[in-house]
Amino acid sequence: MNEATMANENVSVIFKVYCLTVMTLVAATYTVALRYTRTISTEELYFSTTAVCIAEVIKLVLSLGMLTKETASLIKLKATLQEHIFCSPKELLKLSVPSVVYAVQNNMAFIALSNLDVAVYQVTYQLKIPCTALCTVLMLNRSLNRLQWFSVFMLCGGVTLVQWKPAEATKVQVGRHVTPSWLLSKPLLISCDTTSSKLTFILKISLIYKLYHLFCSSSLILFSQIEQNPVIGFIAIAVAVLCSGFAGVYFEKVLKSSETSLWVRNIQMYLSGIVITLIGVYMTDGERVMEKGFFFGYTPWVFFVVFLASVGGLYTSVVVKYTDNIMKGFSAAAAIVLSMVASVILFGLQITMTFASGAFFVCISIYLYGLPKQDTSRLTWKDTNLEDKQKLISV
Repeated sequence: MNEATMANENVSVIFKVYCLTVMTLVAATYTVALRYTRTISTEELYFSTTAVCIAEVIKLVLSLGMLTKETASLIKLKATLQEHIFCSPKELLKLSVPSVVYAVQNNMAFIALSNLDVAVYQVTYQLKIPCTALCTVLMLNRSLNRLQWFSVFMLCGGVTLVQWKPAEATKVQVGRHVTPSWLLSKPLLISCDTTSSKLTFILKISLIYKLYHLFCSSSLILFSQIEQNPVIGFIAIAVAVLCSGFAGVYFEKVLKSSETSLWVRNIQMYLSGIVITLIGVYMTDGERVMEKGFFFGYTPWVFFVVFLASVGGLYTSVVVKYTDNIMKGFSAAAAIVLSMVASVILFGLQITMTFASGAFFVCISIYLYGLPKQDTSRLTWKDTNLEDKQKLISV
């Protein structure tokens, strides 16, 4: 067992749970927010390629900050960057592979959510879990027992059940918006504004009220009529699924095959990612960006999506470093259940038997996958059953 593996095992369980929890919460809001920004307007729609590029820049800045904290010295930071960045072209080239694949995946997500409803996207995108499991077996030579394979496909079935009713409900005219529940109703906002001056003052200075009022106002806006092509959306998801499985496992292999710092690996990958995404901006939207500007169509919601993409990417790296890609997939599936629960609270979605069954299957599959494997090399005489003992004695 190498030192990198021992370091992974010594990481606090609380830290792992924290990273998985944050990643789950980010994933629970990212898809819905991204879909919202891609459908609310057609005349001033931002360029998705620029959003992917900005996210890479933010990830690089955050990774540099974390590396600075890790080295705790500007001299050590300079030496680390000199050794692993400026004097390691082979390592940069090695990390450019997942950079290209991740760039394609992120752009495919924007294309898919521009052409498909959130529920359809979330269901289909869960195909990345068996894809990741297959890549794990092929690329990392890591075996999965029958129970783990069963839990992987149980997860996909559970997520499908959770999304089954919403998937049928999305077959409505494009441009219609979900009716908010009473919690987000306009009369409630008006009643809050017309209460006593003291209570109104307290509510208005509250950050929760500010966010609540902003979200409610936005939720009452009707989506613009947009053209959607489901075929393009499904093709984009298929490409994203393949990219997610390959790039995630490739990056996991690079991370766990050496003692190089996680943040150094991130910097190497994000440097390549910035160059690649800039090329994508130039090739895809170059003329329009020159005409309208790099930040054309950006709103607070777009910046929020970029922020979620950046933070989610960093936590994904941490999860891959200290757990594995399949656990990352299970975290994303749990995020879907959370997003559906949020829909119940915010939009008055009714919980059906299929939703309850799907949520149950997801939870059970997570538990089954997390069961430890039995190490047969460490079995003692007491662990051997009576029949096996008799066979050994007879020999």
